[in-house]
Amino acid sequence: GDAVALVADSTRLRRRLGWQPQYDDLDGIVRSALVWERSQLGKG
Repeated sequence: GDAVALVADSTRLRRRLGWQPQYDDLDGIVRSALVWERSQLGKG
């Protein structure tokens, strides 16, 4: 069956590659996704 929950941790990636996400908090992620979704209305 499917996993009950999945958790991702980017700590190793950040340390090894110096990578930083564009949005690091849930509010920013949701806000960005909503802006993108609204920009796609009527395009398809």
